[in-house]
Amino acid sequence: DVRIYSRALGGAEISTLSTLTRPHENYSAWALINGVTGEANSDANQDGVPNGIAYFVGETGRITLPRINGYTITWDNGGNIPSSAYGSQFFVETSSDLVTWTVVGANDLKSNTAREVSYEIQPGTVEGKTFVRLKVIVD
Repeated sequence: DVRIYSRALGGAEISTLSTLTRPHENYSAWALINGVTGEANSDANQDGVPNGIAYFVGETGRITLPRINGYTITWDNGGNIPSSAYGSQFFVETSSDLVTWTVVGANDLKSNTAREVSYEIQPGTVEGKTFVRLKVIVD
């Protein structure tokens, strides 16, 4: 069961979605320690972002949406999932229609460090709207 949560951000050309597919065994400990209620697909602080994405960015009790600067979208990495897990536990995807999604290759990211993951849409290649999402898979 895949649930998609979305919130439009920035200009008309860029928005972001966050997807979570399976609850993580370490997610439960993180949730207990941080007083986060509900499953990974829940939204305990009602910020439009599922708890599992909050787990990735390492935040509780505040809005956990990514930063958008021009054509660059950046998510904080709070250290719960190492940057080396790109492609297995988390990845960035793009779509022009919200139906067909393309995984962004690790080499195509602007950054993927212990502190953040970011992706830059190349100006001039965007026709209409481009949607970008961070997908976190925890088991």
